[in-house]
Amino acid sequence: MADDREALARLEARVARLEAIVRRLLDAPAKGSASGAAPGEAAEREPEARGPARPVPTLGPIETVGQRDTAGAPGRLKSRSGAGRWSSDLESWIGQRALLAVGVVALVAAGGFFLNYAFERGWIPPALRATSAVLAGVVVATLGHRLIVRGLRRYGAALAGAGGALAYLGFWAAAAFALVSGRVALVLLLATTVSVAVLAVRHQMEPLAWWALFGAYFAPLFLGDRAASIETLLAYLIVVGFATGAVAIRFDWRATFVSAVAGYFLLPTSLALDRLGGVPGVLFAGVGGVAVLLARPGTWSESRLAAIVLAWWILAVQRSDSTPSALVAASVVALLLALVLWWQHRARDPLARSNGALLDAFEATLFVLGPLALALWSARRTEFLGEAQALVLGLVGLLYVAGGWVPRRASLVGMGFVLLALAAAAQLDGPAVAVAWAGLSALAAATSLWFTQPGGRAVAPALGAFAALQLFTASLAERPSDASAFVDPWSWGWYGLLAGLALAALAQGAAGEESPEDAQQRPAGLGTAILWIAAGGTLFAGGALELSWVFTSRLAGDLATSAFGLGYAAALVALGFRIERKPVRAAGLLVAGVAIAKIGVYDLQALEALYRVGSLSALALIALGVAYGYHQRAAARGAPSEEAR
Repeated sequence: MADDREALARLEARVARLEAIVRRLLDAPAKGSASGAAPGEAAEREPEARGPARPVPTLGPIETVGQRDTAGAPGRLKSRSGAGRWSSDLESWIGQRALLAVGVVALVAAGGFFLNYAFERGWIPPALRATSAVLAGVVVATLGHRLIVRGLRRYGAALAGAGGALAYLGFWAAAAFALVSGRVALVLLLATTVSVAVLAVRHQMEPLAWWALFGAYFAPLFLGDRAASIETLLAYLIVVGFATGAVAIRFDWRATFVSAVAGYFLLPTSLALDRLGGVPGVLFAGVGGVAVLLARPGTWSESRLAAIVLAWWILAVQRSDSTPSALVAASVVALLLALVLWWQHRARDPLARSNGALLDAFEATLFVLGPLALALWSARRTEFLGEAQALVLGLVGLLYVAGGWVPRRASLVGMGFVLLALAAAAQLDGPAVAVAWAGLSALAAATSLWFTQPGGRAVAPALGAFAALQLFTASLAERPSDASAFVDPWSWGWYGLLAGLALAALAQGAAGEESPEDAQQRPAGLGTAILWIAAGGTLFAGGALELSWVFTSRLAGDLATSAFGLGYAAALVALGFRIERKPVRAAGLLVAGVAIAKIGVYDLQALEALYRVGSLSALALIALGVAYGYHQRAAARGAPSEEAR
């Protein structure tokens, strides 16, 4: 018994010491956060140490009515599954969160509407209006801080954020009525931002930071039409956005950072888009875009993508008739954004899948959108940039190729060739663009063959296909109607395109067959097929077009194109027999089918008697020749003929 009494006495002494420690932590919450736990956690655990008479909300998941009844009164157990649990969770969520959010938004909106009506009707002097909003904000924020200390963390954070919002409204109203200068207003707004950020850091509560950010962005949105100048608005957003973003990065608050980025760019575009066409707007977009890119490289990709898209949106506001200083600043910012992205993607491949993880869609989109945005923006500034447009795109393209050359990174090398193709399109016109793209396709395939660059093999088929498309669409539309067939610039472009596509297809095929056992040198069958199809289609379409261009008579031109189509089909079948390629023979039969359909549907109705005879004669000769070739092949292989069957 004596031993039991001594053990009980020691236990009571330990409990007393623990209560003393908890009280000290409650009196000094800042010291408690240094020990590794949030300052409010000790306050939340104190009722458990003293007894169940005073329950305090915790930072954990929302406490439902059923859970509270189960813990406090065993005789009143509630159902924790099915409809009962769902209804209690919904009730708790509505009561604790939804109504709290509605109340805070209503409080801030009431202050904003009061200031707005006071402005319009002159109820009280302007100084008193602004001062009353600031004082109300201080009182509400102080009350919220005290509630956080007492353990009502979520409720107190919402009130503290609402107090900051009211203070923002007051200071913004003071600036709008010229009660204070723009610089003084910025200092006061910065002080409010710092104060709320200090509260968020002290209590380590992201909701508090988010509510403060909401208030900061709500003030100019509500009273934006009274802003003194675009410079004041942009400086205010820089202060709020950078301060909140720094706190979010420090404590890894992703949602707050995304909200800060969205408000930073969307507020000026919604309030004063027509006034962003100058140097302040350009610098605002550049500072924000570069800061977001450098803040968390490789992470929080949705914020990075949003920042680049919105920054380019602001840069696109710059018109051709803007001041030279604004256009120069916009050019520098555009190039800087592209270079920062290049440097980051040079260090970390945005298209790589590590450990079987899924591809980061935001970062992959950013990789494609960043350089192409530079190209599209420069295309709209041709009058200002002139030949420098092609020079800038070419240099950036070479940077991408150089950045991916040594590590053999397909994404960078491929993007480099794309930018070089865009530079060629900016500098050249007409068929020369198609020839340049076909040459780049051959060069890309050659880098895969000679230097084992996977990026060249990946981009060569696309460049070749787009080269053929450009020649037969944009370039053909610009061809004069009186041009000489086979010798005019378009025809020479056709020859150059054919040569480039053939060289690219040969290099692509050789690169794929060089070392198929290597993981990076898989057979490039699809890419090679695309290039050969582009080359064959270019030869067929160009030849038929040139023949129709030679003859002034429509009837003679139709007969020539029909005969050329049949001859081209026969040549493909013969080539397929020679090189033992079934796809080539199939392509020949496909072309023959198209030619036969043209003759049967069009030529027999549109051509006159003699031309009709010629068309049918060509069809008979080619069809019999191809059929004879297939019979000879079957006989040579010892296969039974159709007659034997």
